[in-house]
Formats: sequence, C-alpha cells, structure tokens
Amino acid sequence: MENNRICVSSFWGRIFLLIVLNPLIPLVFAENPNSALLEAINYNKLAIAEPNLTAEGINYAVIARSLTYSDGIPQNDYKPDTNLDYLQNARINCFDYASLVSSVSSHSTDICSILLAADGDGYYTGLTPQAAADVYEFWYFLGQNIFPQDPPDSEIITASFGSPAADWWTRGFQAMAEHHNKIIFAAIGNGESNSQLPLYPGAGANVIGVGVASSVISDSNLPGGFNLALPEYTTAGPTSANTC
Repeated sequence: MENNRICVSSFWGRIFLLIVLNPLIPLVFAENPNSALLEAINYNKLAIAEPNLTAEGINYAVIARSLTYSDGIPQNDYKPDTNLDYLQNARINCFDYASLVSSVSSHSTDICSILLAADGDGYYTGLTPQAAADVYEFWYFLGQNIFPQDPPDSEIITASFGSPAADWWTRGFQAMAEHHNKIIFAAIGNGESNSQLPLYPGAGANVIGVGVASSVISDSNLPGGFNLALPEYTTAGPTSANTC
C-alpha cells in the first residue's frame, strides 16, 4: 500500500476524503440541503444520484484523546455527547479502561456529529447517519489494539491527532493499515507555518493524512464564506515552495 499524504482544508477536507476515497460513504451532510454551497460543490447531487449508498452496516473506529490529564493519566473525558438531539439515536459504543468515570469531549462530539448526526427533521444530518461507531479512548486503543496488533471490527479508523515525530504507536497504526487492510484517516496538523511538518501517523505510510490550511479572503466565488487557502500557512510538503 502506498503512502498517501493529502493536504486539504480541515472540515470540508475530511468530507472530501471520506467520500472520494471510500465509495461506500454517501454524501448526506447538509444543514440546508438546498444551500448554494452544496449546489456549487455537488454534495447533495451525489445523495440524490446514489440513494442506495446509505453506509448501513459500516462501522467506524473513532480514536479520541482525553481532553485532560493528571500526572500523565488520561481523565477519560473523551466521549461524544450523545445527549444532543442529533446524536441521541446514533449507534455509538465507547471503550476505555473504566478506571475513572468517563465524560464528554467537545472534539469527539464534533467528529461523531460530522459522521453520524441525525436530528430527525433533516436540518442537520451527518455524512453517514445509518453507520455505527465504536469510540475508543486513545490509550485504551493503544493497549488493546495497536500494541498487540489486534484490529477493531471496523472498516474505517479515524484519529484526529498526531505526533510531530514517528513513534512506536504511530508505526503501529501504519502496520495495522498495511497488514489488516484497514482504511485509516489521521490528522497531519494545523499548518501554523510552512516549516511545520505533518504529524504522524498521518504523515506515515499507508495512512491517509488530513490537514488544515488557514483561510484568506480572496476573489474566490465560493459561496458561504469559504475561501481559498493562503499557501505560506499550509503544512510542509513536496512542492517547489516546500508546501502542500
């Protein structure tokens, strides 16, 4: 499996990668299914053209880091907020060491909302509301799945974090993708300057890296306030300007 390094904008970039690189995933995300933005980028047209691509039966493994640590110990605040209207009916299971009472993470909530949200009236619908997700606390996943190379029962693994240097656990993600035929998406960083290297495991072999570029007001005709990226703030990459 070849190394994949892709630098795209944070929010729509993840949606682009999920849809384009995995044909099982439909595009049903829309706060307003008739919006000019969705019409311009043909997102709603895909759902109309391929109504049978529901993602039913697909299971994500969402790896989520605890927001807080005490003496290096994660405090289990990694869970999505399933009390929200649009996640109440989502098929979500959570896994951790249960040494502490688990609590909610806004980051994990955002990720699960993009993937699984469904509020019942169609106003806010995630990419794949008929899919399911197993949400793992990061260190639990390392101990139970990465270190022993015991892959989760999920077709797609997502990790919205990374390390500036390769480590045993980042190589473990790469090995899981290579040897167990798993599709893995991982963050490559926020591109604070063009000297910032992409994060691992997203920057490693066999993992699809997703990054972010700062937006800038431009002459772009994209509706909805989405603008082109400022090149000098993208993460380092293989172009002649050493950017993505």
